[in-house]
Amino acid sequence: MDKLPVYAMGASSGGSFVLVLATFYSFKAVCAQIMGVSPDFLSNSIEQKKEKGGGGPLYPPAMFVHMARDKQISQFVARDMKVLEGQGIPVTEIQVRPAPLTESLLHDSYPREFPEDQSRAIYKAFKGEGFLDENDHLTHDPRRSDWRAVITGAKVPGHETIRLAADDSPLAEILNLLYAQHEIISDTTVDMLNWFSKQA
Repeated sequence: MDKLPVYAMGASSGGSFVLVLATFYSFKAVCAQIMGVSPDFLSNSIEQKKEKGGGGPLYPPAMFVHMARDKQISQFVARDMKVLEGQGIPVTEIQVRPAPLTESLLHDSYPREFPEDQSRAIYKAFKGEGFLDENDHLTHDPRRSDWRAVITGAKVPGHETIRLAADDSPLAEILNLLYAQHEIISDTTVDMLNWFSKQA
């Protein structure tokens, strides 16, 4: 077990934790989702390792998964990547862009949670209330918009049993992913693991 490669992945504050931890622990590679760290911190940590000597990598290969709408995090990621690339450290990024809500997406994602007729009804309710644009992308941040009122107001079939509470709602999580501002995402996991395997 001691000889097996060790990787790390974290999201949001966990992402920054992994990036910081990588200055102390020799991971084979790391992945930070929807987060970066101070580029000055990275630069200073690498310079300190150089001064100490002792061999070994200055920092592990790093993947950044971030969302297009999150401009602040995207700026952090760009600066972090510049620091690491400047030191010859392998880096890559996946930028997650907004995606459309379709009539079948909710059912396809959570068939036990959203029957087909309910999935279609939610789509039509959002479309009718202007919550979707001409490309079926969300027009408002679901963390701030009153989309729950649309569900109940349109009397979507079975709306009484749809979980709407924050942190307990699959629908809320899906909408956050579709809006692509700041949400943990699993769609990039295979890409991450494939990239990790190339760094071993």
